[in-house]
Amino acid sequence: MEVYVGKTGLSKTFQADFKAEVKCPHCKGGIARIGFVAREDGGKLMCDLHPNDFDDEKGWLHDVCAVAFYICGKCFAGIVEWNQS
Repeated sequence: MEVYVGKTGLSKTFQADFKAEVKCPHCKGGIARIGFVAREDGGKLMCDLHPNDFDDEKGWLHDVCAVAFYICGKCFAGIVEWNQS
């Protein structure tokens, strides 16, 4: 896994680029700014941590993923967006 601090990781994704800022879902009017992006590029993968069983409502990742972590400047909540290849 590679970790990219700040805006350097916005394009380290398997789908559309991550945004530099997102609206905070935890407070009214808060803006969360990118903290870091973690992207799997091999080795031990998160998709292997749990079985993927949608029939029992225990769905899990099925491929390598990229995770963007944001921090709200108003309430300091953490917000995560992710995608997979």
